[in-house]
Amino acid sequence: MLAPPRPLAITGTVIDDQQRPLAGARIAIAPPRGEPLVSLATDANGAFAGEIHLLQPTLRIVAEGNGGRSERIVDVGPDQDRIELTFRMPAAAPITGFVLDENDRPVGEAVVFVGNSPIGVDPGGRFATPPQPLGAPVRLRVLPPGLASDWDPVAAVSARPDDSPITIRLRRRAVGQCRLMVDLIAVDGSPLEARRATLLRAGDRWHQTTLRIGEITAVGLGPAIWHLNVETMTGHGFDERFEIVAAATEHRLRLQQRQPESVTIELVPEPADLRLPDELRVISVGAIRGRLVGEAGRRGQGHDWWVQPAVARRLRIEDLAPERPFAVRVEHEDLVGEVQGIARRGDHAVVSLTVRRSGHIRFEADVAWTDDGLRLFLARPGTVAARAEELTGMGGRTSFRWQIDPGTWQWRIETPADSTGASRSWSGQVEVGYGNDVIAPVRGAGR
Repeated sequence: MLAPPRPLAITGTVIDDQQRPLAGARIAIAPPRGEPLVSLATDANGAFAGEIHLLQPTLRIVAEGNGGRSERIVDVGPDQDRIELTFRMPAAAPITGFVLDENDRPVGEAVVFVGNSPIGVDPGGRFATPPQPLGAPVRLRVLPPGLASDWDPVAAVSARPDDSPITIRLRRRAVGQCRLMVDLIAVDGSPLEARRATLLRAGDRWHQTTLRIGEITAVGLGPAIWHLNVETMTGHGFDERFEIVAAATEHRLRLQQRQPESVTIELVPEPADLRLPDELRVISVGAIRGRLVGEAGRRGQGHDWWVQPAVARRLRIEDLAPERPFAVRVEHEDLVGEVQGIARRGDHAVVSLTVRRSGHIRFEADVAWTDDGLRLFLARPGTVAARAEELTGMGGRTSFRWQIDPGTWQWRIETPADSTGASRSWSGQVEVGYGNDVIAPVRGAGR
């Protein structure tokens, strides 16, 4: 027979590593596995107190504060009616600073983010984060007010409480005088409807567009190389680059579809006896994506399909732009495969998409990363181009696993720039085999 519940008083204090009481720390009291029974907060003296009705002799007590976390497993004796605990958290202080524009004027409607937590900026441009551990860099992102297209892109900055006060500078984008007018025309000459359009300046600066059936317009374009990508409701899309010259007030584009092409994709396992899963995700990628079309054994729509290889291993990609590149790849946790090609007029080719077991790189750090956001660059030896991947939620972690095609890879990990513009990086080279993990050691990640 189970013993009846009995009251248990739980008291304690939370201090930082400089012996100062920590107010507002959160305490959760729970069974070893399960939801908290009681949640408490420390007072101005760092003290907490609560009572539970004890149902089992083991408790899990978690304290959080100053960006730190401490967990205790406590065994309560049969005659014990009170326990007292002390938790130690890292010393912390807010990161304070200013958000200013290019003319040193405050940007009072901006929002600063620590992780996913927003922090308001007052009319004087001032902000203050919740307390952050001393000595540990924290990644800060800034969302400018109004339209993103009104501002130059803002890189995340990495700062410590000791850096306070910091200045985060936003730069208003110079407003150009040019108006863009794009005519969208279907194969038969009728007006063509766009599903979405992305207009970028100098490769990565988004600019607002207005869509109507048969046309795309934009205003305020300045001198630069521009990139317009259009996904259409029917037929193939467009991917165009053009230049706006100084003093231009109008730029016109006429985009007319040609008769779209199609290619048949056949899944080919390598080796031939490789067992494919019951369902396999296949997606169309690239600047101009085709539409995957299935028959029996497939489900999905548009650029994304789930293939059932046991039923059929072929699918068709339609609405490809003639003489333009296309790419199709497999997405699966243990398999890789990608095929690229050119949609030749009237070719109706059958293209093999080789599917094979993937390898993985396991990046293992000797010290936990202190930066929440990192960038991972991967390249084949002897090549200039490197794939850049954004890694989020890395603060406190010591490892992560990355799926990749087997072979030799050079890698580099970079932290966000700090308030001085400096960043840290680590690099190396690994040989990845089929179906296995290779360890890439990262030394001194937390420093």
